[in-house]
Amino acid sequence: MRHLEHLKWVLQSPSLLNRKKTSFDLVQEPSPQDIEHVLSRAPENLEAAVNAGSSHFLGSYFESLWRFYLTHSQRYELITANLQVHHEGITQGEMDFLVFDTVSHKILHQEVAVKFYLGTSKGIGSTHWVGPNARDRLDLKLAHLQEKQLPFADQPRTRDILKAQYNITALQSEVLLKGILFLPASSHSLSIAPQINPHHQRGRWCHYTQLIEILNRDLDGEYYWQELDKPDWLSSSLMRNENDQNLRTSKALKQTLDSGDTRMRARLYCRFIRNNKHYAEIERIFAVPSGWPG
Repeated sequence: MRHLEHLKWVLQSPSLLNRKKTSFDLVQEPSPQDIEHVLSRAPENLEAAVNAGSSHFLGSYFESLWRFYLTHSQRYELITANLQVHHEGITQGEMDFLVFDTVSHKILHQEVAVKFYLGTSKGIGSTHWVGPNARDRLDLKLAHLQEKQLPFADQPRTRDILKAQYNITALQSEVLLKGILFLPASSHSLSIAPQINPHHQRGRWCHYTQLIEILNRDLDGEYYWQELDKPDWLSSSLMRNENDQNLRTSKALKQTLDSGDTRMRARLYCRFIRNNKHYAEIERIFAVPSGWPG
């Protein structure tokens, strides 16, 4: 069931990028009819398809879910995935997906990724979007796509392999970039660049010291919390039932946190509020160690 919910998010969540303001082509959003068709194939086939993946990293899991969509889509015909190009024993690069689009009648090269970025002020009117580990940034990812990943399909060695193995002589490259952007819990005034989709999914982020302050304001137990495992990052509008053992009150969560521990890793928490016999998600908060991003 969790895989199915994650697949729904992959297919239905908004892109991080603005189609009208981005310098490269974006993958077309799946139609409601195609989504319904793919989901109808999921109960019997999805778990096996996900388990066939060779990696448990979140990015690889996202690719497995997108591959399931391409495999069962009424629009696309999957030609190959993770096509590596080698020269003299050295891997030159890799193409995520090659598909035939039955609507445009074009061969498409799709580069896909899922990212979670925390907004930090870069100066007046400018924002850096930084990954939780502080080594990844949205601007660096976009530059890598523009300068390396997308042009790779047009390299001479790549063209030779596409012609020899698949009889492909022309294709169009596209990007699928999904995820969530997190604004500072103390401020919602960061600038959002035009290239970012104005309808992107968003949350808040704070240091652990700030999270403890948030928890201190709710020690009477109005809200409930759960740390999300990485697969559940690919989700929205979560609901939990009253018997869920993973939910914690604000007081219980505060007792587990040490505000002075700068070695504590970044964690994504979901905050819930009770709604009859269920708990409904109201927001997501990324908590990071003191000194982040360094």
